[in-house]
This record gives sequence, C-alpha cells and structure tokens, in this order.
Amino acid sequence: MIRLARTLFIVAITGALLSSCISREKLSIGNVNDVRLNTSNPKAIVLDIMMPINNENLSGFTITDIDLDFFINGQYLGKIRNLEPIRVKGNTKKAYHVPLTLEIKNMLAGMMLMMNKSEKSKRYKVGLKGHIKARAFLVSKTIKIKEEDTWSF
Repeated sequence: MIRLARTLFIVAITGALLSSCISREKLSIGNVNDVRLNTSNPKAIVLDIMMPINNENLSGFTITDIDLDFFINGQYLGKIRNLEPIRVKGNTKKAYHVPLTLEIKNMLAGMMLMMNKSEKSKRYKVGLKGHIKARAFLVSKTIKIKEEDTWSF
C-alpha cells in the first residue's frame, strides 16, 4: 500500500514538473504559401500545401488529425483530411509541408457549382467546419474549426 502511494506521488510530482516546464507562448499560423496538386481521381484530390507556423513555445507538438468539412457557397463538397502527422518543432518560425486529401462527395456537382457562377461574379464563399487534433507529450487537444472566407478566382 505504501509502495502504491509512493509511486502515485512520484508520478504526480513528475507530471507537475513536466507541465510547468511547458510554456504557453504565442502560436500563429500564416496564410498558405504554396498549393500543389499531387494526384486526382474521381473521388479524391491529394494536395500538398506549405503553411507558415510560428511556434514560440519551447516544446513542439504534433498535429495528429485534421478532419474538416469543405463547403463552397454553403454546399457541402467533401472532407479534408491529413495524410500523415505533422511535427511542429518548438521555438521555430518556418513553413511546414502539410499533405492533405480532399475526399469529394460529388465531383460533378462541384464542377457545376464552380461553372454556374456568372462571368462577372467569380467570388465564392469557402467554408471549413470540423476539428484539428494536436498532441504534445501525453497531452492531447482538439481544436474546433468553423471558418468562412470569400475567395475570388
């Protein structure tokens, strides 16, 4: 019994020390620098984007899961998911390679939506809704995303 209590005490102290060593400084994500189309088929598009991330924290983290619904003008087109975990190093400011896949629900509907706009109005409301999961050490955090922006092509 004393052995169990001692072990729990050591684990609690170690956890407190590790969590206190992790600073909670500013983290900022910039605009996408580059988008490349890797492959495309009728059901999915694989994109390779370069995204600048400024992590002023001493510790790094890993983006383990990206699961976003993709909308254009309020119409659901598909899901955006990451192909592999993205490791963001601590105390860095650089562009990270982020491989994503856009799983399209209906490619024909998406093309019709894009072509349906008049030549004068080539503005689209692009929306993302879902979550991004990140992990540092044993701590995991889910960040809810609900963004909408207007793009011109």
